[in-house]
Amino acid sequence: ICEICDVVETGKIYNLGVTRTNKGLRLKHGNNERIFRLEYVSNNEISDFEFQRWREAMIKQGISLPTLDDLEKKMKEIEESKHYVYNNNDITQIVQEKKRFRKAPINYAVTKNELLKEIEIAKDENDIERETELRKRLTEMEERASELDRDSSDAILDRYGPRLGFRRMERASREFQLINYLVLLSAPKQDHELNLTLNHIPEITSIYNYPLYHHAHRTDIARLEILDKYGGIYLDLDVLILKSFSNLISNSYHVEAIFAWENQKFHAICNAVIIAPKNSKFLRRIYQSYQSFNSSCWGCHSILLTGQLANIYKNEVYILPSRAFFKPSWSHIEDLYVNNIYNFKYNYACHLWNSYIGNIFLYNLTINSILKPKKMTTFIRMIIHAVGKEKLNMIAR
Repeated sequence: ICEICDVVETGKIYNLGVTRTNKGLRLKHGNNERIFRLEYVSNNEISDFEFQRWREAMIKQGISLPTLDDLEKKMKEIEESKHYVYNNNDITQIVQEKKRFRKAPINYAVTKNELLKEIEIAKDENDIERETELRKRLTEMEERASELDRDSSDAILDRYGPRLGFRRMERASREFQLINYLVLLSAPKQDHELNLTLNHIPEITSIYNYPLYHHAHRTDIARLEILDKYGGIYLDLDVLILKSFSNLISNSYHVEAIFAWENQKFHAICNAVIIAPKNSKFLRRIYQSYQSFNSSCWGCHSILLTGQLANIYKNEVYILPSRAFFKPSWSHIEDLYVNNIYNFKYNYACHLWNSYIGNIFLYNLTINSILKPKKMTTFIRMIIHAVGKEKLNMIAR
C-alpha cells in the first residue's frame, strides 16, 4: 500500500494497454519514496495482510495515520475531478501529449497528403533542408505503415490461424510453385474449352487516395476492377477446381455476383472465388465501400463487409454454402492435409489455404509425392481427381 504523492514523467516510453506514455507515479510507503511506472501499479482491493503491513510501517516510523477528515476531503476531491469540465487548453495539451508518443499517425492518407503539400511548399521556397527533412519523415511513415500492415496480418494469423500438432501454421512463399501450376491445370481439365493466357497489369498502390501497402489488399482491388471490366470467374492461385462451373456461369440465379460463405455464422464471405458479369452492381458496392478503407484491418472489406452487403442486397448476390469452395476449412486443416476421410463430391473447388500452411505442406510438394504418397490424404485424392493421373505421369516424365 502506498500514498500517491505525484504524477511524474519517467525516462522510459512504454505501452499501457493501448496507450503509449512515459508517466509514472511517485509513491510513498512510510518514509520511503520511489517512482513506479503505471504498468507496475495495481488498483486491486487491499488485503488485510497488506493493510496491517502498511499500518505497522507507518506506526514504526512515527507517521500519523489518515483520519476520517482526510478521507472525506479526498473523496470530495475525487468527486470534483469526476465532474471536471475540460477547457480548450486542457484538450490541446491532451492532444499534444498523445502525439508525443504515437509511433504512427492515425490516418496515413491524410498525413501523407499533408506531408506532400509541405514538400511542395518547401520546393517552391527553395528550402532544401526542410524538403529533405520532410521527405525523410514521409519515407519513415510509409515504412512504418507497411510494417504495421504486416504485423496486423501476422496478428490475425496468430490469433485465428489453425494449429496442427501444436505447431503454428506458416505463411506461404510468394514464389510460383508446383501447386500453383497444378491449380492452373485443374481448371481446363474440368472445362476443356478454357484457354489460359498470362497478362501483366500495373500494380495498384492506392484506392480513394488511401495507400495500399499489403499485397493482399492490392489484389482485393485488382480482382474487383478486372471483373468489373470483363466479368467472368476470379480464382486465387490456391483454388483447386474439382468440377465444372458451367451451371454457375449460366447464372440461372439471375444475380450480380456469386460467392460462397467462408463462415456463415459470422457472415464472412471469402473472396478467393468470385463469379460475376461485367459491370456488376454488387461488386461496385464492395469497391465503393473502400471509401472508408482501414489498412490495419486485414479482412474488413474483402470478407466481413462483403458478408454484410450480401445480407442487405440479397437480390443482387447468391451465396453458396461453404462446401462449394471452402471445405475443408482452415480451422480443420488436418481434414485436408493429414486425414483421408473428407468427401469432396459436393465441392466445385477447394481453397487450399496456401497463405496459412504453405511451407508445411506445399513448399516441398513434388509430382512423385503425389503419385507415390507415403500416406493417402484428402489433398492427394483431390489433386489426382482435379489434374488426372495421365497428366501427372506426363509431367513426371
